[in-house]
Amino acid sequence: MRHLVVGLVVVAALACGGAGGLADQSAVSGTYTLVSVKGQPLPFTISAGPPKSTLTSDVLTVFTGGSWSETGTYSTTQNGQATVLPINDGGTWIHSAAREVTFVRADGSVAYSGTFLGLTMKLNRGAGGFVPGGADVYVFAK
Repeated sequence: MRHLVVGLVVVAALACGGAGGLADQSAVSGTYTLVSVKGQPLPFTISAGPPKSTLTSDVLTVFTGGSWSETGTYSTTQNGQATVLPINDGGTWIHSAAREVTFVRADGSVAYSGTFLGLTMKLNRGAGGFVPGGADVYVFAK
């Protein structure tokens, strides 16, 4: 009987996100605007070029049902000619007991992973990231 009770307590704790974790998806859901990349505000120069690439806007929308979408823009400039290009991404997301969040694309690749901090998220870009050279810290804020 004791093992059954302990087992039920563990299952209940995991279902609620565990100690110190997220009680439900609604804690994370909302619209987050990218405020910095590697500690620098937007617009953020991805590459000095040529062509020069600049991240100009990015919005991450997290839905309670476990899905997410990302929209934004970046520009490339070559020979004085600027071209604005869209950012469109999305998929599903999960969270762990330690406030860790992972955003997964439909093809199964990780778009972002990091930490939910209440009104902000600090995320590292997965495969297909914009910024070369190591871990990218993207800070999104509600």
